[in-house]
Amino acid sequence: MRVYFIRHAETGSNERHVHQRPESDLSEVGVVQAKKVGDFFTDIEIDALYSSDFTRTINTANKISEVSGVPIEKTETLREIRRPNSLYGTSHFGPKTFSYVLKTVRHHEESAWHYEDGESLFELNERAELFVKELERISKTKENVVVVSHAIILELIIARLCNDGDLGWPDYFKIFSPFSTLGNASITTFDYSKVLKQKTCSWLQISLNDTSHLKG
Repeated sequence: MRVYFIRHAETGSNERHVHQRPESDLSEVGVVQAKKVGDFFTDIEIDALYSSDFTRTINTANKISEVSGVPIEKTETLREIRRPNSLYGTSHFGPKTFSYVLKTVRHHEESAWHYEDGESLFELNERAELFVKELERISKTKENVVVVSHAIILELIIARLCNDGDLGWPDYFKIFSPFSTLGNASITTFDYSKVLKQKTCSWLQISLNDTSHLKG
């Protein structure tokens, strides 16, 4: 089974580097990016299309659905980390963001800890693990699966593919960086097969943060 992990196309909030709410929509640049992502799948037969139920991911996934004819399976499991309400609309580089990231990473192993009304990193890791198990479950019947989601949750899902998400502080700080490893509308591709299993890993990375489809 091949899985295409896609970060949603650009939003106005991405461009301004501010924390965004679920209803944040694509920017003019993002609309163009989403179409190019859809065009990428013109000659690829898709068996399943998963997406977070946030506006920016749905509007990215819609372009893939239009090209492939495959309906979107919306799931809350793929939502971006729920930040505290007090952060929405504020800068990624503000002092409160720094405090939020520092404390969230520090308490990443504590199931009951929360920064104000935000989601804990422990809870987010549980969601990432749940979705990886879902992918492995459907691998017997699916050949090409597309997953449209958000930077942080995608980073955690990808991290779990070969190391069970055994991450340290430096890894989490990198994932929380406003300059994500995964660019807007990028495609990261993995193959999954028990045949590929070496030691404990059945996942093989084919590409990471591929944005070549956005050029031209």
